[in-house]
Amino acid sequence: MEGVQAILRHTLSGLMSGLLLILAVALGYAKFSGDWKQFEHCPNRDVLSWDANLRMIQTLDVRSDFLHGNILRGIASWLESPTWPPLHSIIAQLLFIFTGPSTVTEVAIGLAFAVLTCAALLLIGVLVCRSADWPLWVGILLALACMVLMFHSPELTAYFLSAMLETQGMFFFLFTAFAFFKLWTAPGSARWWVLAGSLGLFLTKYPYGHILLVAGAPVVLLFENRSLPDLVGYVRKQYSGRSLIIPGVVIATVILLAFAKFLPGQFLNSKTFKYVFYALVVVLFVDFNWKLWSSRATTVWPQTWRVGYLYCALPILLLTFLNPDRFSSTIGTQLHQQDASRSYFLSIFTSFADFSGPVILWFAILAVAAIVLGVVRRKEFLSAIRRPAFLTFVLIVSHILVLEFLTANKQLRHIYHLLPALFLFSALACMEILRNSKRVAVSFACIVSLGTVPLLLTEKGFLNTGYYSNRYVCWTGSERSLFDPVRNLTSQVDPNRSYVILNRLHEDSAPIPARQWATEFDLLLRMRSSGVVRNDSRRRKADWSEFNGALLIQAECSDAAGNQALLSRALSAGKDLHLANSFSSPDLCVRDFRFSRSDEKQ
Repeated sequence: MEGVQAILRHTLSGLMSGLLLILAVALGYAKFSGDWKQFEHCPNRDVLSWDANLRMIQTLDVRSDFLHGNILRGIASWLESPTWPPLHSIIAQLLFIFTGPSTVTEVAIGLAFAVLTCAALLLIGVLVCRSADWPLWVGILLALACMVLMFHSPELTAYFLSAMLETQGMFFFLFTAFAFFKLWTAPGSARWWVLAGSLGLFLTKYPYGHILLVAGAPVVLLFENRSLPDLVGYVRKQYSGRSLIIPGVVIATVILLAFAKFLPGQFLNSKTFKYVFYALVVVLFVDFNWKLWSSRATTVWPQTWRVGYLYCALPILLLTFLNPDRFSSTIGTQLHQQDASRSYFLSIFTSFADFSGPVILWFAILAVAAIVLGVVRRKEFLSAIRRPAFLTFVLIVSHILVLEFLTANKQLRHIYHLLPALFLFSALACMEILRNSKRVAVSFACIVSLGTVPLLLTEKGFLNTGYYSNRYVCWTGSERSLFDPVRNLTSQVDPNRSYVILNRLHEDSAPIPARQWATEFDLLLRMRSSGVVRNDSRRRKADWSEFNGALLIQAECSDAAGNQALLSRALSAGKDLHLANSFSSPDLCVRDFRFSRSDEKQ
């Protein structure tokens, strides 16, 4: 009889898993196919946003290098890339082989990562439940609930279709969170998971990797708290007396940076400070690793520490220190102030979903379960907080704490990459707390998942016909005329020539609305040219021997400062210019200069 009951339970569980999986796939397909149909009606699909334009410009420059035989320079651009990591560019390069350069392909990459994030939610939910001996359908149900929450965020639909990096970050952060779950489950088999996840996250956005180190280090160290006295003793032995000077200065500087938003002046944001700090950190990094290597035969560290350092921290730090500008760019990002008064913790409840009820319910049940179990069954609670799912949840919360208290740049999008993992592992962490009562744990999963159903049924819900009328879909606006001045002027430039561009719209002093079109000019000129097109600026000088013309882009044709800047740059490059054409519209001017015949690229 018991055997028959077991077979029935397994059969019912399998049916539940299959039905929920079909429901999740159907919901995902309906959502993402609907998003793409909406995007096809957007009028400005030939341009992206400022950041996305800059990334695609970098991708097109590398592609141009490859096509014109400058392969080493193209690879060097990827390795250098102080601001934009190369992973997205590499993916785009591969796709451009089949599609040609296309802003639509860039958008498709972002949407594809949103799809992969949903697939990862389902897979990770199943794998975690299987490792904990919970019904597999519970993991699928929680993943489905996370998808519903994502689909009803006011801004995420636009980010899915923006060619921004948030959806790529969602996927790799979820991957990284699962890698650390495996690290705490079986560190020996987690090495390559940790390496792939952390590198993918870092090469999506450099700050993502750096925040992972700051947020993850305390959690990984405290997991092996019995070894902490040995670590403290080792550090004290290695660094004493004068050898403490550099570590002391580095630690003091890090503390200073953490409180930078309260300090007057801009010294901390100066290149001099950043390069001096970079030199000190590199010296400390080399010295510390040399000491670790020298003492490897006599010192044994916990396996989780070794895997965490060798397969996460070390690769990220090595790639960061390869370029001083990459290091200083991260500091600049941390010092930038925007929406500094925002609280990320409050925003999760008030700004993430169309209405806050399901989100509040989700975390309220988690908090109640933790408090009740902590009071009634203290030993079980203390045991649960050292389990992998709960530790992974703590790792995610640590990321939000770092962003909350150590940076003044609090744009809401900076936590979007955390949210799918936060919702999934918060629920799994609560199930870990309730692990000794499987029925209660499963009931919890059902309650929080059903709590997301009202989102589907509201006026703004996905099952309502007004869903897209309440969503911002077209990231670059719904009026084509917004970018027509740029299109009209770039269409008049000779597409068969190779141009060096002096684009003064990038200068902070450029007037509005001209300044907001700076990157659109750079992008559309590259998209429409069969020759080599490069920008020339004070920060990055182009090799003028590759070109046979120069373009000056500024707000007014009569602006003498721009003309003088271009002539001075041409003189230093040994080129003689003459004006061939001039195109203008209100607030914009493009002047087309040609080199004298003897100076032209042959």
